[in-house]
Amino acid sequence: MNKELDNLIKSVSKSFPIYQLLGKMKKSIGWLPDEVVNRICQCYLKNSHKITKPWPWFVKATNECWRAWNAEERVKESESYGDKRAPVPKHLLDLVKGIG
Repeated sequence: MNKELDNLIKSVSKSFPIYQLLGKMKKSIGWLPDEVVNRICQCYLKNSHKITKPWPWFVKATNECWRAWNAEERVKESESYGDKRAPVPKHLLDLVKGIG
């Protein structure tokens, strides 16, 4: 974990049981990438005033952040293939990127 993320988690932990919930999540699904944890913390900072039940919110936020991160990673991976694979129509690439 990088220092910036560590500081962000410490900041969130002052008002939210992030360490406990990350530990609980780690036991159920395993490792979470730093970028996903960063997104969860950012999401908490934006929505902290709306959160009434920490665990259900945390599960939902984790799922959403995980899906978004995975989608971005797939797009990066597909772009790295370049011309090595069969050409993909531009409108399909735009749709995958969320432009279309």
